[in-house]
Amino acid sequence: EATTRTWRLKGSSFDGETLYVEGVRPGWTTITLTLTSPLGTVVAEDSMIVSIVDPNLTAYRPKSEEYGNPFQRHAIPEDEEVTPGIGIRRNGDDDDGSRLPDSKEYQIQGENDLIEVEWAASGVRGVDYRLNRTSTQIRVFDREDKWITLLGDDPTQTVSVTQTEDRSMWVEWPGDDDGSSDLIMEVVDQRYGRVVQRASQEKLRFSPFNSLVIVIGGRGQDPADPVKYATHGMFQLAIDLYRQDGYDVRMYQEKTDVEGDDADGAAIDEIIRAVNKRGVTSIAIIGYSHGGGSTYDLSSRIQQERINGKLQGAQFSLEYTAYVDAIRDSDSGLDLQFWPESNRPIGTAYHVNQYQKNDWPSGTRSAGDIEIDRSGLGVEHRTIDDHPAVQNTIKQTLRGRVKR
Repeated sequence: EATTRTWRLKGSSFDGETLYVEGVRPGWTTITLTLTSPLGTVVAEDSMIVSIVDPNLTAYRPKSEEYGNPFQRHAIPEDEEVTPGIGIRRNGDDDDGSRLPDSKEYQIQGENDLIEVEWAASGVRGVDYRLNRTSTQIRVFDREDKWITLLGDDPTQTVSVTQTEDRSMWVEWPGDDDGSSDLIMEVVDQRYGRVVQRASQEKLRFSPFNSLVIVIGGRGQDPADPVKYATHGMFQLAIDLYRQDGYDVRMYQEKTDVEGDDADGAAIDEIIRAVNKRGVTSIAIIGYSHGGGSTYDLSSRIQQERINGKLQGAQFSLEYTAYVDAIRDSDSGLDLQFWPESNRPIGTAYHVNQYQKNDWPSGTRSAGDIEIDRSGLGVEHRTIDDHPAVQNTIKQTLRGRVKR
């Protein structure tokens, strides 16, 4: 509501008064100070425009392939936008099959390594909005296929944001380097062309992923977000690690994505891309039931690819593995007998094993750094992966071993 306040001057001096203005909603108002004589004549007048702004940037978790396949589009909470910040993949892979790194190309079909950011800015008198960044470690495009460059390789480049326009842009990390870079939405005084006080800025901090988390479900369980059934606890764990912890996570089906003893399929392909093309140095693999057996098979395949030179990352390690009531998986059909997986994953730096003995089938000890018989929880094979204590053990130990 418009309000007028009058200051009455006593004598010939006026020491002034301090006013504090609170913004309630986006808009603008004018504050005017008028000096009048005892007869009511206006002697002098001064005024200022006060603009109430609400610039906003919203970032989203990375795609796996596309939104809904399997992870849904999920906004990163505002209190995580700077600390711990937004994880982003180094864009050195080749999504369009051109045999060139995606970071060296534009207008890329199938590009899925950029981070979506929405901006919102209210139209307010006296101010403009513009996008800036702290370094060229990030580039910004109008579309995820990198059609039009908004912020490229020129470190002095900025881009104006049309007021009242809400839209998406896409952020890329093109280099092999580490570190962090901020995307900033600045408020600019139209009259003087200068950035308004820093407190009015909106900021997102990007850092490249150095890890990849693989989660493999049980026999016949298909990855989905939300989970298809309440008993698909491993995939709910994956969703939590993706949404809440911000890991770069992949969910896989234990048969089609990790096929047989040689672990052919999407999981090993993704690991090779992550290590060779995206600078990932730490891999974590978590598996339930036959997915636990597939975890072992995948660790064996990783070791083979190290030897034959397909995995080229010099500092790469299988940093973490976890079994939940793991059952062997085999091309020979022995998995139909539901033998427990007793082998520690090959080359793992840290292994967590949880199992139960309340019903059949059941897991067993597997030379883990942590071994926990969960029979005391009253769980059975089909419910052990759903129990909060089992999932929390994985979350806590993973956080302690694998940085994002």
